Amino acid sequence: NPKPITAGEHRAWFRTRLRGPNDCVLFIADTPNGIPAGQVRFDRRDEAWEISYAVAPPFRGRGVGQTMLAAAIEKFHEEHAKVTLFGQVKTDNVAPSRIFKALGFLAREASPGRLVFEFSYGK
Repeated sequence: NPKPITAGEHRAWFRTRLRGPNDCVLFIADTPNGIPAGQVRFDRRDEAWEISYAVAPPFRGRGVGQTMLAAAIEKFHEEHAKVTLFGQVKTDNVAPSRIFKALGFLAREASPGRLVFEFSYGK
């Protein structure tokens, strides 16, 4: 959602995600020194799980995104053996597209200006 949100709105959303039903899995990636480098979130969408992730600005362009996402997917897969994962990316957002492709996701156009990358385990 490109609309700006307030800190209060974000806190309320985050509290709901943490206390809600088992339809959200969140991983925080940090450095060996404990500095947060990014996050990966898996949200259940019917029979599939949507991936959303973000790399903290100081760590962008350093390969953190692919490493972080690969580790989160591996950990998620330990608890969810037979699932379909997908991520949505704007077509002009090159870095996430490259990362999803490198991790074996297949791309399809979802709508003008937006790609969906999909990967299935054990299906």
